[in-house]
Amino acid sequence: MIAAGIPLLVAKPRVGWSMFLGGWMLQIAGHYFFEHNLPSTHRGWITYQLTGVIDVCEQYGELLARRGQRKAARRAAVRVPT
Repeated sequence: MIAAGIPLLVAKPRVGWSMFLGGWMLQIAGHYFFEHNLPSTHRGWITYQLTGVIDVCEQYGELLARRGQRKAARRAAVRVPT
């Protein structure tokens, strides 16, 4: 939710802020109620916070790349050389 809210901050600010802040609230509540601690926000934004966002973006990129490769393979299979 946090990662999806970041691009929406530009496109649709009201939705983006709601998703971004809602995601943080859910993350903090989940840590507090289930793990009985707080997320490690004090240890460094790059090493602990942004790595999660970067990982999610990388996974979405790989998913879209595979989707594009499958689409291209289907197009190539449909074309019959004459």
